[in-house]
Amino acid sequence: TFTPIASATTLLAFIRPPVHQNPKRLCLTKQKWHPSITSCTPSPRSVCLATAADAQTQSSSSSKYDDLVQWFLAADEDCYLSSKIEIRPSTRGGLETGGYGAFASEDVSRGELLMKIPRKCCVTLDDALNDNECGAAFQGLMEKAGPGSETVILAGYLAKEYLLLQEYERRIAEGSSPDDDSEMRRLSKIKFGPYLRTLPWKRGVNAQEHVLFWDNDYVDTLLKGSLAYEDAVEIRSSVTYATKILNGIIAPVVRKARGEGDDSDDDSGFRFPWQPKPEKESSNEILDGLEDAVR
Repeated sequence: TFTPIASATTLLAFIRPPVHQNPKRLCLTKQKWHPSITSCTPSPRSVCLATAADAQTQSSSSSKYDDLVQWFLAADEDCYLSSKIEIRPSTRGGLETGGYGAFASEDVSRGELLMKIPRKCCVTLDDALNDNECGAAFQGLMEKAGPGSETVILAGYLAKEYLLLQEYERRIAEGSSPDDDSEMRRLSKIKFGPYLRTLPWKRGVNAQEHVLFWDNDYVDTLLKGSLAYEDAVEIRSSVTYATKILNGIIAPVVRKARGEGDDSDDDSGFRFPWQPKPEKESSNEILDGLEDAVR
């Protein structure tokens, strides 16, 4: 249960950049960030275009969260979500700074149950290790890497599921049906699909911002010489290294779903029965979209 709250108020506090109270903005040039302040008065046309884009984004996002709630309530008989809870854009800055959050629409009594989430509906290490496609490889990675590998494995599992979900939605957009073949039926049953659709996989979604999204030039220009520089370089290097490790586990599965794998077992040329079958060359090329998904 949540800790009691006295009146209708937000249940989720958002970590976000500070919002300026006056209509000013920081300027960005092609060379570097400048701490100069300039006026920020948009034209009526730009306001209309921004409002229309925000409305479209809000409608699409609201549908994703509605799907998430429906999936959650149908996933297990122990799932519970109070009718007093609603998911909507944050009033603390809107989509640009606040994203979406859970809010209480009515007063909540002390000790009142608002939400109950069983372990079955949580992404856990068990999901990764018991995965039909990559579970054994994840288990081997954990045994070799030891403590600390759990985070990499979970990131890899979610990245794999997300990339498969993208492939499924690409096929649906091209006119395929969930029952077209065994591959589509498998892709249509991704366990945490409704949850994955709500995550901010790209920069700017729900005000998502992180040094992992920056170009190398920005990291050096803006952070070098500061206390944050070493931490920024370390976390970026760690993600790059983790991506290379996970590529060998995840890439074959996703490439097969995309139809990029070579399923041919035919060998070229004559081979005597005692001659070993030539090994296929493994590609070290990073799977398209994997690094972004691991971030």
